Amino acid sequence: MSFQHAGCSWYDDEIRCVFEAMPDKVFVVSEDGTFIKFHTNKPEHLAAKPEDLLGKKIADILPHGVAHRLMKLVAAALVSEKQQCMIFKAPTLSKEVRDWEARIIACDPEKVLILVRDMTDLMEAERGRLSAERAIEDLRTKGTGPRDD
Repeated sequence: MSFQHAGCSWYDDEIRCVFEAMPDKVFVVSEDGTFIKFHTNKPEHLAAKPEDLLGKKIADILPHGVAHRLMKLVAAALVSEKQQCMIFKAPTLSKEVRDWEARIIACDPEKVLILVRDMTDLMEAERGRLSAERAIEDLRTKGTGPRDD
């Protein structure tokens, strides 16, 4: 899917190739949280239909708590001019709740770029690893598991 935005095409072939290769979703958002532009290679992972995003606010699309935290980071990025980051859970169009990482960086004094990466597979693998470690530790404390000697 091409970079969706209001107005004419603003990027050249090299930038288009970068966007097409990225697994991340990319959003340009105004200081009040309005979606100005976006790109995704997986529109099914958006929280709203692609045609419904532009002109909408973060608070219109994401769950209240996530939107509130994200808007605080949008403001912080604009004030500090430093990258902000958050990890959160949010549903897709199909109502599947996934793990996401958002990185927010100021583009100019009035808008930010938000890169959103799907972290679900990584987070599930980490939860599985931690669960296995706990199970092994439980077996060790009961004296029935593998020993470190």
